[in-house]
Amino acid sequence: MRSQHDSRVLRFACYVAVFVLAGVAHAEAPDALEQLARRQNQLADKFVRFETLMLKMADLDAASNPRRAILLRRAVEQSNERQVRLQLKTLVDLITEDELDHAVVSQNDLVRDLEVLLDLLLSENRAQHLQDEQARIRTYMKEVERILRLQRSLQGQTEESEQPKLLPKQQKKIAERAARLNQQMRENEERPAESDQSDDGTNGESQDSRDLPTEEGPAPSGQNTPPNKSEESESHGPTDRPDGSPSPGKPGSSSESPPSEQPQPSYAPRKRVAEAQQQMEQAHDRLEQDQQREAIENQDKAQEQLRKAIAELEEILRQTREEEVERTLLMLEARFRRMLELQVKVLEETKRLDQVPTEQRNFELNMQAAKISFEQRKILLAADRALTLLREEGSSIAFPEVVGQARDDMEQVAARLAKAEVGLTTQGIEQDIIDALQEMIEALQQAQKKRENQAQQQPSQSMASAQDQGLVDLLSELKMIRSMESRVYRRTKHYAGLLEDSENLAGQATDPELLSVIRRLGKRQQRIHEITRDLVLEKNK
Repeated sequence: MRSQHDSRVLRFACYVAVFVLAGVAHAEAPDALEQLARRQNQLADKFVRFETLMLKMADLDAASNPRRAILLRRAVEQSNERQVRLQLKTLVDLITEDELDHAVVSQNDLVRDLEVLLDLLLSENRAQHLQDEQARIRTYMKEVERILRLQRSLQGQTEESEQPKLLPKQQKKIAERAARLNQQMRENEERPAESDQSDDGTNGESQDSRDLPTEEGPAPSGQNTPPNKSEESESHGPTDRPDGSPSPGKPGSSSESPPSEQPQPSYAPRKRVAEAQQQMEQAHDRLEQDQQREAIENQDKAQEQLRKAIAELEEILRQTREEEVERTLLMLEARFRRMLELQVKVLEETKRLDQVPTEQRNFELNMQAAKISFEQRKILLAADRALTLLREEGSSIAFPEVVGQARDDMEQVAARLAKAEVGLTTQGIEQDIIDALQEMIEALQQAQKKRENQAQQQPSQSMASAQDQGLVDLLSELKMIRSMESRVYRRTKHYAGLLEDSENLAGQATDPELLSVIRRLGKRQQRIHEITRDLVLEKNK
């Protein structure tokens, strides 16, 4: 699908930006000036290729996704305005000339500029588009299924010759219902690309389309977010009958497109609904003429087209769900890698401060510890954002709990560092955070690899598993639960060693601070029990 190609190319571009950003951040710890200069020059070359790639992507997306093309060109323009390429080349000269102080200042400025570019590239709210599209597709599926039930019931009455005078009227109502759905799909899914750029600055939001009816009455319509088009790309004009003649203007039938409007690729499920509508209209005509046998044939064909529409909607839903999960996996991995990098630095700084002899610890050490505490709180904020993303995604049970526990540990570390507590207890909690981040990154990588393998299979083989699977599989969830339990066990042993009588396994803590952390550990143990139970009961399904 075109949308999958688009998302993969944009993800690759963002990853290049992340790589450049990470490389610049690390370039200030060289083994030799020559090595540093060489690495800096490599980063400059990578960025030039990155800009070229963005421009090529913009050209490719100009017709199918003009909004993304504008975004990519804006990123290149902003890069030129900030003179990122010049900054990268200037850094090579500064390092070569051993002006490292100036180089460090320039690198910090460059990192900020790259972060701005990265934020711009990630600003396209593709995730919301996917969620809106999935909601629309589910609404379509419900309506097609309702129409199919109504048509099946009416066919049964036709076969039994029940109330023959009422049959044409009932068939007309079902045909009108199909026509309204046909029109809604046309308005939502087959709008011209130019409509993405609205004159009133509404970012392509169109007027509300007609509501889908329900069996009891009208139902809310889906949002009009531009979705991915089906691979089938035949142009669609007026609705035609099977014999090629134009469909009469019956009430509720879809209107013809204006002659001046360029034909757009047809949405495959809408095409099926339109064909079902034609069969229903023919069945209505034949019921009026008491041609029940012929009407039943049309009713059969209408049901067949509706079943095909449902199958095609299910396939589109599968594809959007796959893209959504892929995006989430990549986004989380990038965030956790950055958090891991920063957390390792916090641990290294904590260990450095802990090496200062007790008698030499003074106000300056307290200030340094407070600075590390501030850095820890920045990682904590990143954990909050990742946790929100996971909870919104909603398919994993253990993953959000691991992030939540790591987030609580970060808060505890930040509080301890603020009090200049840099001993083994603080370092142990920091190491637990690092272990948790590494395990989550590994789980995300495994999930991505598994999905790549599934993508190589036939869609019919992988469709069910791709739709039913969560962010990570059951085995990964169980591994994370096991790791959480191991960390609780290790910390319990550590706290037991802090008791007055460490040999007394039934000893009781009396220190208020120790009591507090033990109670927190007890709550964590209870949560592990609860999520294990939820996993067994499949509460994420």
